[in-house]
Amino acid sequence: MKVILCCILMSTIFAQSAIAKQLTVFKCDFDGLKFYITVEDKSLSTRVGTSIGIGNYAQAYFDDLHKIWIIVESIAGGTLPSTLTTVKPDGGAVHSRHTIFDSNKVMHSQSTGTCIKI
Repeated sequence: MKVILCCILMSTIFAQSAIAKQLTVFKCDFDGLKFYITVEDKSLSTRVGTSIGIGNYAQAYFDDLHKIWIIVESIAGGTLPSTLTTVKPDGGAVHSRHTIFDSNKVMHSQSTGTCIKI
């Protein structure tokens, strides 16, 4: 009985470690606007927020030719794109935002900064 219990326990531990997600995390700074980008490597599903793995939904894209990351952040539960962040291999980055206030007012901004892989 102890052997069976031990085997079940070991199987559970190995199964959990085998399904652990591999993440790519960037720490970004755009003139004082600081946030993290957390990318799940397999699905490229992403979170953008003030803590690692927590924040708004986003989708990442990776340009293999130029080694550039492109992250499209969404609001409203992931249904409305709101920002675009492009990260170069050297950590240089561009962040563009389009914030909808109402049907007649959309605020926009664009800035350069850094997104360093941690």
